[in-house]
Amino acid sequence: MNRWCSNFTQAKQYADDHSMPLIAVMSKDGCSNCRVMEASFLDDVYKSWMNSSGFLFYFAHLGETGADITTAKKFIMEGNAMPMSRIWWKSNG
Repeated sequence: MNRWCSNFTQAKQYADDHSMPLIAVMSKDGCSNCRVMEASFLDDVYKSWMNSSGFLFYFAHLGETGADITTAKKFIMEGNAMPMSRIWWKSNG
């Protein structure tokens, strides 16, 4: 898999079904740290790592709306420092 997913519910289900770790990231407008992070996602070194990492990735923006993004916000957000990220890896037991 090793790719970005745009649907949180599907990404988390895929990660659970395939025992893969999921990295979920949330950013927002006006966040200088978010801009730096987003720029790093375009870097060739990062892309190379991502493609060989064995992780599933999900990225969302705080301004997005809809049921899936609401689920993602509940999963990712804790506090108010941005960008926020969570790592999920379902236990096999």
